[in-house]
Amino acid sequence: MGVSFEKGFSSLELIICSFILCLSFTALLPKLVHTDRLELEYEAIHMINDMRYIQAIADVKSVKDNFSGIKSLMKPYIVLSNNGYTIYYTADGKEKKNIKYAFPPNINILSYGKKTYYFSKDSVTNTITIELEKNGYIINIIIDRAGRIRLDKGNDKA
Repeated sequence: MGVSFEKGFSSLELIICSFILCLSFTALLPKLVHTDRLELEYEAIHMINDMRYIQAIADVKSVKDNFSGIKSLMKPYIVLSNNGYTIYYTADGKEKKNIKYAFPPNINILSYGKKTYYFSKDSVTNTITIELEKNGYIINIIIDRAGRIRLDKGNDKA
């Protein structure tokens, strides 16, 4: 009897390739299933970073400029709407600049304590919760009495 040389894959090669494909899909599956939640988390983190920046600017009373001496900074505040927010900068009671940020479609602010937030010292008297929602996923942005801003990912409608 002669030895036949057939071309093709051995069963060991097929098992190894199947195992590698299964590992790849296992790693990618959570990202593919929860894209709405990931987008919501990204937008919440973006909003928190903007609020922390406003907080930092509001705490500074003045800055020393080497060319013009002491220069006062603009006082920022944020105004929330259902599908975004606007950051306003004022100086001497006059609006100097505003920056609008709109959330992507299907992301809404469900509830918030008040519409306008001034981030000066002692401006927050109670804990404030801002709820962001997209397709059944809810993320809370919490501002406590000390002014700390944090993210709470624990709530889902589903």
